[in-house]
Amino acid sequence: MLPPKEFLKGVKPFNLLNDDELDLIIKASTVDAFEEGEIVFEKNEKLKDIYIIFSGNIGLYDGEKLIDIARKGDILALSEEISENTAIALEESICYIIPKKTLKEIFKKNKKFEEFFKYFEEREFKKLKEREVFVEDLFYKPIKEVIVKKPVTCTATTPIRSAVVEMELNKVGSIVVVDDEMKPIGILTNTDLRKFIIHGSSSQEPVAPYMSKHPICIESNKPVFEAYSEFLKRGINHLIITENGKVVGVVTPKDILSKLEPASSVIVQSRKILKSSNFEELKIIHSSLKTGVAKLALRGAHFYELSSMISNVYDSLVTKVIDLSKKDFENSFGKLPNFVWVSMGSAARREQIIAADQDNAIICEKKDSLQKFASIVNERLDEVGIPKCPGNYMASYWCKNVEEWKELFRYWFNNFDPESIRKLTIFLDMRPTYGDFKLFDEVFDDVYNLVTPQALRQLAHDAITITPPSFGLFKKRVVDIKKQGIYPITNAVRVLAFEVGIRERNTKSRIEKLMEIGVLSDKLAKNVLNTYEFLQDLRLKLQALEVVTGRKIGNEIDLNEMDKLEETMLKESFKIISDFQKFVKGKYRV
Repeated sequence: MLPPKEFLKGVKPFNLLNDDELDLIIKASTVDAFEEGEIVFEKNEKLKDIYIIFSGNIGLYDGEKLIDIARKGDILALSEEISENTAIALEESICYIIPKKTLKEIFKKNKKFEEFFKYFEEREFKKLKEREVFVEDLFYKPIKEVIVKKPVTCTATTPIRSAVVEMELNKVGSIVVVDDEMKPIGILTNTDLRKFIIHGSSSQEPVAPYMSKHPICIESNKPVFEAYSEFLKRGINHLIITENGKVVGVVTPKDILSKLEPASSVIVQSRKILKSSNFEELKIIHSSLKTGVAKLALRGAHFYELSSMISNVYDSLVTKVIDLSKKDFENSFGKLPNFVWVSMGSAARREQIIAADQDNAIICEKKDSLQKFASIVNERLDEVGIPKCPGNYMASYWCKNVEEWKELFRYWFNNFDPESIRKLTIFLDMRPTYGDFKLFDEVFDDVYNLVTPQALRQLAHDAITITPPSFGLFKKRVVDIKKQGIYPITNAVRVLAFEVGIRERNTKSRIEKLMEIGVLSDKLAKNVLNTYEFLQDLRLKLQALEVVTGRKIGNEIDLNEMDKLEETMLKESFKIISDFQKFVKGKYRV
């Protein structure tokens, strides 16, 4: 039998302990052998110890149903005060039994060891592995950390000459015009001064007539990338940073790029998209973008951090393809009717990562030549690297006017056949990307009035159809992360959000809103949020490896290739999904 110290050194998180700490644990621990069929602990038993399996297999039962199998190196009763299942030895098994009070003594000596257990006490899957420090981390830092100087301000009645003197003394290219509460009402830049040179008469004139009104502002806690996206989208050179509406600084693209651009391939590609003038360039940009995102993922960036950034860039790419296609089409066939291009699926929820098919549609006033135009856009998106949807959920087919969309939704909400429910799970996540957003609002104002308890019940039933796997029962032990983990959360959260009229599309935002209004308890909401991120992180890592190695990986993960820590976290994540589905079952009585 392997000496206990050597065995524990190979089990995470006990590998974080030094020899003295391991000796304390070994001194307090016992070793117990269980015969085949012997109960290790009962359901609802108060657990004062944790069990580390040295040999054999132990089954976890819910009543008479075997729901999981724990093997060598697995830890039982890790986070539970009261056991949720009955543990029975499936063959002769040996366990090290460690008192939880001894672990608490070690916590005082070893903070990393304590942190590991804290994650599981709340079942919160936070970042257990230390992240490498890399320049792209700046993407996610709050924009206030980029502010170089204190803001230079004046009032609307300040003479132009005085404002210019202040700008020169402080070596800045803008001055923020504020009210009595330091809230920005305008901004005067070097560009605005040209208007004074052309139209002004006296340097004592107030700045008000020449300033740019309704300046673009962003709160100081927003991430750097979101701020940089504002520069790209709006074509501005000065962005006012506020806290509680009051100006605290001004940032320029140069401020960001001086810290960010040298090592930031993703930022570089997003800028190139806006400047691109042909589809071949966009294809090259998209390929570089995928590589850049993959490298970020493999270097430690997480899903919640990356997905928002990627969605912004992909929106820019789609918008550029539509713009170029529209220009070519209208030159040949005349002006297109009013329309809005909408995204669906992960793109609509702003949860895109690396590999994503096209999921799009068109809402219009009248179709005319729009279907032909949509086919061209779908082809060109495919050419630049965003593949067509195998299920044909694309604008070339799903091009409908406002009344047609309303009628479709009425039919789907009133017919509870599987096909109608499937369509709702797809089209309820629409998000406008390009064009006249009022057309989208007109359709979805009607959609929210169609929601009924019967429809929600059918959607809830569909959301809990796919249950988390009991992968301990299978020798192959392969899990489809997207189908068996991500979809059950996404689909259930959508139902809960539509019941209370939440118009957010993003799953994280929906969960936070549901927690805020009390539909989900704080504990359940946080558990689901962290589980969702953990599963998406695993999927992101798989896709990143696919891009870097060139081999097709998909969404399946083999547990035999995971380390024990990740496997334990995965098991915990599926427990949380099961708890969440039980909540949904109870709420909608399905």
